Amino acid sequence: MERAQILVVEDTPSTASLISHILKEKNLGVKLVSSLKSARSELSSVTFDLLILDRGLPDGDGLDFVKELRTSKKMETIPILILTAQNELNERVLGLNEGADDYLGKPFNTQELGARIDALLRRCGYKPELTEVSLEDIKLNLSARKATRAGKAVPLSEREFDLLWFLAERKNIALSRELILQRVWGYSPGLDISTKVVDVTISHLKEKLGKAADKVIPIRGIGYRLED
Repeated sequence: MERAQILVVEDTPSTASLISHILKEKNLGVKLVSSLKSARSELSSVTFDLLILDRGLPDGDGLDFVKELRTSKKMETIPILILTAQNELNERVLGLNEGADDYLGKPFNTQELGARIDALLRRCGYKPELTEVSLEDIKLNLSARKATRAGKAVPLSEREFDLLWFLAERKNIALSRELILQRVWGYSPGLDISTKVVDVTISHLKEKLGKAADKVIPIRGIGYRLED
């Protein structure tokens, strides 16, 4: 099942290993790179939910990279947490003014880093502890990968379950067809996509949801939203 994916750009192996351990304990996906060049490569082909960025990297300044990302339509909203040994107030203010969402000095407390990660993910609608959700009389259980109504199984396909769970995790958030294709179908970002597979699957899914089907709202020109 889809997990939040975190890109960590850190060139100190011990720090990168520690951050990776924290993320994996939270059952989050993690990709480690040690340079801005590698970060650009990853971001061009994979959609991440959060970027954890070291300020001082061998091939450039992390703040310059933040400014670069904020000029990109694709990257302008990705949450960014900067880690740096330069922890003076003016440095933190500069980082936030350049487009970072949070700023944490090194050495950092692991619990504080974990809390900041959770806070940033919550801002973009991700609920890391969610294992069961309800939608009208439908209950979805992630561990069992089952949908039930009044205790009876609702016969969803694997893709229909993944799609409904993806929508349910992000209730009341407008989700584009492109994002749904990336996260549920595994399409690469940036493709010129004309397929109707999302709309067709939504249509089949709503036929099985009964009164809960009215909660799946189409958004013209964008995609879909699941209303709470």
